[in-house]
Amino acid sequence: MAASRRPSFPVKTGSSWQIRSRLSSLSEKLALHLAFVAGELPRPLFRLFPPSGEPSRFPNCDNDLSLDDVVAKYRHAAPPAVDDDFFPVARVYFGTAMMVALAGGNFSSDGSTTWAHPVADSAVGLNIPPLDEDLPIWRNYIGKLRALRNAEIPGVMLGLPDLIGPLDIAAGLLGPEQLCLDAMFEPEAVSSVLSECLRLWKEVFDVQVRELGLAEGGMVTVFGNFMPGRASLWSEDFSALIGPETYRKFGLALDGELAAYLDSSIIHIHSSAGRCLPAIKDIEKLSVVEISNDPNGPPLSTILGWAAEIQAAGKSVMLSNWEHPLSDGDVDEILGKLDHRRLLVTLQCSSEAPAEAYRRKFLQLEKTN
Repeated sequence: MAASRRPSFPVKTGSSWQIRSRLSSLSEKLALHLAFVAGELPRPLFRLFPPSGEPSRFPNCDNDLSLDDVVAKYRHAAPPAVDDDFFPVARVYFGTAMMVALAGGNFSSDGSTTWAHPVADSAVGLNIPPLDEDLPIWRNYIGKLRALRNAEIPGVMLGLPDLIGPLDIAAGLLGPEQLCLDAMFEPEAVSSVLSECLRLWKEVFDVQVRELGLAEGGMVTVFGNFMPGRASLWSEDFSALIGPETYRKFGLALDGELAAYLDSSIIHIHSSAGRCLPAIKDIEKLSVVEISNDPNGPPLSTILGWAAEIQAAGKSVMLSNWEHPLSDGDVDEILGKLDHRRLLVTLQCSSEAPAEAYRRKFLQLEKTN
């Protein structure tokens, strides 16, 4: 299948964003997100995750919900305990395993998460079919996406699903250990499989554009970022298992082609994949690099060194912290060492009190920058 051309999209800059310090309207938050991509923020963006109050009666994953329940899940979602720079998003979530299932893998779910199960013991002879819009999992997904779209929930943006990258799709089909072995002993077969995974990714994304359109001139990623034009986030978790030479050989060109296919883009990696960042930061069309701070990963000082290099390469940085609490001193170190114009920080908080304190800290930065 021939790759379609990436359409152009004019990215506004400067004062046209009409940014204000208060967090009130959806349009102001969208403007902040666009300024983040352009590297023109008046202060860093922030996202807060204090413990939730009443648990939702709906599961995290939507694959087993009825159409009515998917709409109700987002129509009646509780507002955040502490306001931040993000906004309500409704997206049909089948987890990371959906892309593997569309590539021919096996899919299972317990409602909280989904799993991909390998279907091949070698990349040799493994073929990735074109997107089959009659697959039950795809019909399930599209039906629910259209139900959300037609519901037109006030104040809620529609978002993309978890579109994992070519390396992660291949790892789901083969298992990560087998993909590592095949990268050493069957490199031509691995390159062929990855090329087909890239083609499938584009096919799936093109349908998202067809179904969602460009609301307010952009798209909302699975992590809730609003980005201009045809935009998406993709993950390359598999990069945590390989070195920079292997990434350059198998992943760099694929991720570069994905970035060039989009108007704006985010790649998600884990901090344990930091050795691959010197290559990733040089992807010409890539807009943002998101680094997830792993509990057993490198120290914060090392991550901040990588982040500064990414920013120096003209890209914005999203630092996310999960199950790895940061002290107030850690947050101050982040804010002291990185360019605020190109920075988004996600913070997991133990309660509403520290979340509110962080909210005040970030808003105050606009007055001092």
